[in-house]
Amino acid sequence: MSDTNLLPMSWIPILYTNGKTCRVGIREALTRAGRIRQIAASNPMDNVAILRLLLAVVQWCKPTLTDAERNSLEGADGIRTEWLGKLGTEDEPCEAFELLKNSHNFMQAPVGQGSPRPVADLFHELPGATNKAFFHHITDYREGICLSCLALGLTRLPVAITAKGQGKHTGINGDVPIYFIPSGSTLLQTLLLNYPFDRIEGDKPCWEQGFAQRGSEAPVGIMEGFTWIPRQFAIDKSRLTCGVCIMCSRHTNSLVTGLKEVNAPNGRSGLSRSPAWKDPHLAYIKDGKSMRPGHADKNLPTTAGEWREWLCALTDSESLPKAVAIALERAEPTEPVHVMLAGLAVVNDKSVESCYYTVEMSGLRSALLEKSSRLDELVSKYLNPQVTKRGKALMTFKKKHPLRVIRYADRPLPDSVRAALADRLPTLEHKMSDAVRRSIAQPGQAAAVDIQLLARETEWYKQLEQVARATAPGSPLRRLEATRKAQKLLADAIGNGGEQ
Repeated sequence: MSDTNLLPMSWIPILYTNGKTCRVGIREALTRAGRIRQIAASNPMDNVAILRLLLAVVQWCKPTLTDAERNSLEGADGIRTEWLGKLGTEDEPCEAFELLKNSHNFMQAPVGQGSPRPVADLFHELPGATNKAFFHHITDYREGICLSCLALGLTRLPVAITAKGQGKHTGINGDVPIYFIPSGSTLLQTLLLNYPFDRIEGDKPCWEQGFAQRGSEAPVGIMEGFTWIPRQFAIDKSRLTCGVCIMCSRHTNSLVTGLKEVNAPNGRSGLSRSPAWKDPHLAYIKDGKSMRPGHADKNLPTTAGEWREWLCALTDSESLPKAVAIALERAEPTEPVHVMLAGLAVVNDKSVESCYYTVEMSGLRSALLEKSSRLDELVSKYLNPQVTKRGKALMTFKKKHPLRVIRYADRPLPDSVRAALADRLPTLEHKMSDAVRRSIAQPGQAAAVDIQLLARETEWYKQLEQVARATAPGSPLRRLEATRKAQKLLADAIGNGGEQ
């Protein structure tokens, strides 16, 4: 048995239904999927990337699934071994998944080609070189990663790689988008909610397709799209050594401290913008563009309320991700369907923040729009009672999230107040999102938001008091006066707008 083949090698972090955590290979992840709660990587993009790789493997091994076969997996330990014949045996796994020992290794360019590149190119978490905006750095070609973490980095290539430098390409979906992936109570249920996908003639995964060039208008299937390789890396075997992995802190005798990359264009640029590919896990909002996370470092108030836009994509029939629509049709009436939402905001090619939500779809589409509309109206009063609903101010207000309305008010707020509000927006928004999602998940709840309860749960009074105390000029008595005035405005807003 090979210790560098991704089929048996322990590299996928998972959480079992009994609470145990460990790493498993591709074969075990599939055959024991009924006992696995979920893929449990620390980075949300790894959860997305690994799941999509597993879906591509299952589609490759068994491209069709009858209703009888689907029913036979009810309560099963996982995908049936006889369906995975293409993966070889436990003693002789398929060589296409070899990470190190072949001349053409998994998701890698031919060995021996290319120019030196640091391992940080595969990871948004590892700033090196001149990325001075980040606290955590590594020294290129000195620190390294183990083979398990290298496999995670290669798996990210189709979903989260960014274009850095001339001749470099992004993943098939361009700059990192927001992924909407249906999920069940076990990994097996998650796989079945997403698989099988529509078949496309000539569709092949990367371990069969390699880096072969195709026209930008050629049909692209799930196997090729989910395993798309935009940049041609290979392990630089001359830089293998012993040491501690900078990602997982485990000691290894196969520490990879450098890569090689083929810099010549691989003929795949532009395909991500072609109508030949529509990712089933993306929400396409307009002009064929997919929903993407904002950059918090550039405009914190603007990105604070994005969670509502993400949720609203799950209620819009036009932008509803295809995989979510299919999952809702496949699920049993008594089986809850959750949707995993994951996004990554980056600067250059390094991560600023990652966002991860799990939303239950039961009752969501019938309740969220009215709830969020009600919430918007009341929150706008809380943040700025001076907002009027006339002319251009009204049009701007409708197009912008109320939590951003501090920038569009008729009476501009002092910079100190704006800064204090902006500082509290992320915390406030996270508390609001949790409160609203809990409300939506409760069956039988009225569509309107209980604004009194929401104000208590999200500590609106406390947040407002902190802003008033921090920004009111003059004596402690003036600060007390400002605090009471702010609290009265909030109480009036809740009282006038909170009637059911």
